[in-house]
Amino acid sequence: MLLKVEDLDPDQQKERLELVVEGTRLGMWDWNPVTGDVIFDERWAGMLGYDLAEIEQSITSWERLVHPDDLADAYADIQAHMNGETEYYENIHRMKHRDGHWIYILDRGRIAEWDEQGNAIRFTGTHTDITREKEAELKALAAVKAKSLFLANMSHEIRTPLNGMLGLLQLLQETSLNTQQEEWIDVIMACGEGLLAVINDILDLSKIEAGKITIEPVQADIRKAFKLVYDLFQEKAQSKRLEYKLNIDEQLPELLLIDIQRIKQVLLNLVSNAIKFTDRGSVTISVEGRPLGADQIELIVSVQDTGKGIANTDVIWDQFTQEDNSIEREFGGTGLGLSISKSLLSMMDGSLDLMSEVGVGSTFQLCIPCQRVDLSFHSRRYSIDKKSLVPCKILVAEDNSVNQLVIHQVLLNLGMRPTIVSDGEAAVEACKREEYELIFMDLHMPKLNGIEATRKIHSESSIKGNPIIVALSADAMSGSKEACIEAGMVDFVYKPFKIDEIIEVIANVTETRAIMAEEM
Repeated sequence: MLLKVEDLDPDQQKERLELVVEGTRLGMWDWNPVTGDVIFDERWAGMLGYDLAEIEQSITSWERLVHPDDLADAYADIQAHMNGETEYYENIHRMKHRDGHWIYILDRGRIAEWDEQGNAIRFTGTHTDITREKEAELKALAAVKAKSLFLANMSHEIRTPLNGMLGLLQLLQETSLNTQQEEWIDVIMACGEGLLAVINDILDLSKIEAGKITIEPVQADIRKAFKLVYDLFQEKAQSKRLEYKLNIDEQLPELLLIDIQRIKQVLLNLVSNAIKFTDRGSVTISVEGRPLGADQIELIVSVQDTGKGIANTDVIWDQFTQEDNSIEREFGGTGLGLSISKSLLSMMDGSLDLMSEVGVGSTFQLCIPCQRVDLSFHSRRYSIDKKSLVPCKILVAEDNSVNQLVIHQVLLNLGMRPTIVSDGEAAVEACKREEYELIFMDLHMPKLNGIEATRKIHSESSIKGNPIIVALSADAMSGSKEACIEAGMVDFVYKPFKIDEIIEVIANVTETRAIMAEEM
C-alpha cells in the first residue's frame, strides 16, 4: 500500500524532509523582517566556506556577503513579495565565498507568518548554489557575443570591397557599352549580389540567435513588392523554359502594414529555390488575403513548383542543412534560407508550411496576419527622377580609397558638389570651414569614428550650418542603426549601396530643407 506523507509520524516526516534537503543541496534560512534576526543552517554556511558558528545570525551577515551590485535587486524582489505583488520571492545574486571568489546563489522564499498588524514576522526560504550552471550560461553567452563580433568584422571586411566593386559596376552601366560588355557586367553584378546574399544569411542567423532581429512594419504596396520579386527571376525562368506565373487576388487591399523587407526576403528565398530545383514544368506564385477582422487580414502566399520534390521534409528546416549534403550535389547554397525564413515568420506571428511529393513538386505556403492601411491617410510615393535633384554641397567621410572613388563619381553624376575626407576628425574640421547640407558618414574610421564625429558636429558651436547626417556603412549588425540614430543621424544606407538609395536620400534632404525654409 502506498503511504501518504500525512500518514507518517512527525519523526518520519522530519527525516524525509532532511533527506530531500540533503539530496537537493539546499541551504535553509528563517528571517524575521521586523527584528532582522535570521536563522541560517550549516548547509547555508557551508556553501560559502564557513562553519555556522562563524556567521552572526542577522540580516547584516547576508548583506555583507552579497555582491554590492546585486543587493538592490535582491531587496526589490523581497519587497515585491512582501507587498503581495509576487506569490514567492526568487532572486539570483552573487555571494562572496570565504576564499574570495564569487558564487551564484538561487535564493527562494515566502512569508510564513504575520503579526496582528499584518507585518511579516517570519520569512523562510532556501539557498541553492547554481555557480556551475550560471558559469555555463555565461560561457555560452560569451561565445554568442564572440561569434557576433567575428561576424560583424567579417561582414564589414567583405562588404567594403564589395561596395567598391558593385558601385563601379553601377557606374559602368551608365556608360556606353556594347552588348557583350553589358552581359559581362550583368554576370559580375549577379555574382556580387549572390555573395552579398550569403553574407546576409549568415548575419541574419547570428541576429536571430542573439535575439537582435527587429520586425519593422511599414505601409507597403504588396502588388508592387511581389511584382518586383517576380521580375527578378523572369530571365532565369525563361532560360529554363519554365512556365512562370504570378497570381494576385484582385480583392487584396492595395496597402498593408507589414515588414515588407522581411516578407520579400522570405519570398526571394522560396522563389529562388523553386526555380533552382525545377527543370521542367512551372513555378507559380499565388497571393491572396483572408479577412481576420475589421482592419486585419491574413496574407497567404504560395510558391508552387513541379520540380524534383523533397523526400525528407523535416531536415530542410535545420540550419546549414540541405536535403542532399553531398559535396558533389548539383545545387549550392548555405542551407540557411529556409531556417531563417521560418524564424522570421514566427517572429511576425506567421507560419511557413510545406507540401511536397518526390517527382511531382513542392508547395511552400506562408501565412501572416497584417493590418489594412486607411488610404485616406496615405500619401503615395512616386519614383524619383535623378534629373530633378537640386544640386547641393555634400561631405563624405570615408577611409577606403576605392569607396571614395565610387561615391565621389556617383555624386558628380547626380550633379552634386561632393567633398571627400578620410576620417571623422577631418569631417569635423571640414564642417568648421564650410557649410554642408548633407554628410554621408562611414562608421569605422581612424582617429574619430562616425558616431563620435556625428556627436561633435551636432554639439560644437563652431560648426557651420546644420548638416543632415546619414550613415553610409558596411556595418550591418543589429544595434548599429540604433546607435547612429541616437548620435543624431537621420538615416542609414548599407554598403554595398544602390545608386537609387543615394538618390532617395538626397531627395529627402532637399525636401526637408525646403519645408524648414518655409517654416522660418
